[in-house]
Amino acid sequence: MHLTLQEALAIDLALRGVGSGRVPPFGDAAARLSAKLRTLLKGGDREALEVLDRNVAGKAPPEPVMATIATLKAAMSRNVAVTIVYYTAGRDAVSTRTIEPYGLVDHRGVWYVVAMDRQRGVELPFRVDRIRTLRKTGMHFEEREPRKLRPGVAFVPGETTTAVRLDLGPEHRWVCETYP
Repeated sequence: MHLTLQEALAIDLALRGVGSGRVPPFGDAAARLSAKLRTLLKGGDREALEVLDRNVAGKAPPEPVMATIATLKAAMSRNVAVTIVYYTAGRDAVSTRTIEPYGLVDHRGVWYVVAMDRQRGVELPFRVDRIRTLRKTGMHFEEREPRKLRPGVAFVPGETTTAVRLDLGPEHRWVCETYP
């Protein structure tokens, strides 16, 4: 079976309605069909469906991420710096950093903590799921304005940023509504 991404998204949304509730009317059939649907999709289409899962279904992050978020919230409420062991994908390296966390953002289903990196002296977003361990330091910091707590936290314009104009027809209105 070959489905377009639009067809797969429509089927997946319909299956959510059928499979929701305490006792789904068709048992686990909707869940099985949804899993099978994912096996039919390739690469980017499967990823688009997973983004839909995170954004529409409101799937909770995994338990380790929730625990890290809870610890970060506690540190933020008292303006206490934390030491983290963090994996940087771009460098494929693990490092220990002391950060001053002051904002949490769910950006397209991925949680980030916006923090001042004490070693570098710059404000950075850190993916919460890449924090291996963290502990409160007991060192306090001054409260900051959360400047980067907006959509686009994963992107900060730089000198090499190029502006692009995208013209969409009326059949793509959903793009404009979804991504203002």
